[in-house]
Amino acid sequence: MDKRFEAAVSVVKAHLETNQYSYSTTRFHVRCFKLLSRYLAGVEKPYSEYVAKQWLQSIESGLCRTTVSTYKRALKKLAAAYNQKDIGTTKTQYDKRQNYRRLDPWATTLLDTFLRKMSGTYSRYYLRTLKTAIARFLTYVVKKGGYGPSDITHRLTADFYRDDEHSSHQVQNAYNRLIQKFLQYLADKGKIQLSIYLTLDKFVLQRLVFIETLSGNEQKTFRENSEASVIEAVAYYRKALETAAIIDVYSS
Repeated sequence: MDKRFEAAVSVVKAHLETNQYSYSTTRFHVRCFKLLSRYLAGVEKPYSEYVAKQWLQSIESGLCRTTVSTYKRALKKLAAAYNQKDIGTTKTQYDKRQNYRRLDPWATTLLDTFLRKMSGTYSRYYLRTLKTAIARFLTYVVKKGGYGPSDITHRLTADFYRDDEHSSHQVQNAYNRLIQKFLQYLADKGKIQLSIYLTLDKFVLQRLVFIETLSGNEQKTFRENSEASVIEAVAYYRKALETAAIIDVYSS
């Protein structure tokens, strides 16, 4: 096999790791390079941008549009590395790194401590994805004036869910599941209320009514007739799925 080709693949892999690309993106790149390598060996041709393009065109009809798009980006990076040019970093990846770098010290400490705890359980790829998702959330907390974990409330977390934009609901849900792990960790440490992590569940969020959004008369009626709003998180979740759950944001 062409050693220059192998070296270029290694450069791209290092680039993906250094720039904290997601696990799925990295996996697609690696898969692309493996398939291309097999093709080159089978046809007994050295690597070139032209041959790589021919290979992708030959299999394109059997791939979904997302895979084709990702493979094209992978081959573009490979060509740059092979020709010893700058691979470049997309704005999305730049922003992901900047989220972590913009964090206040208290948020960085919380995130780093959490990641160290998780390091014995999860792979490096998964940990990088965790870091990206949680840094995104904590950046939002800081922008909203948060000075510590006590500022992570039900209302702020619900606002984050509504304000956070992603390419699809599937991606947003995946990110939120990662953030929920972090919020559960903070709750276990007694730093936030246990039920806050449930606010990132769309089924719960759809059934939440924040008292401060009600009219004065409605707030008065609720306070005069409601039961205590402090319940166990599991019971809260069950109740939220069954009926409307109302959280008094003044005390959350």
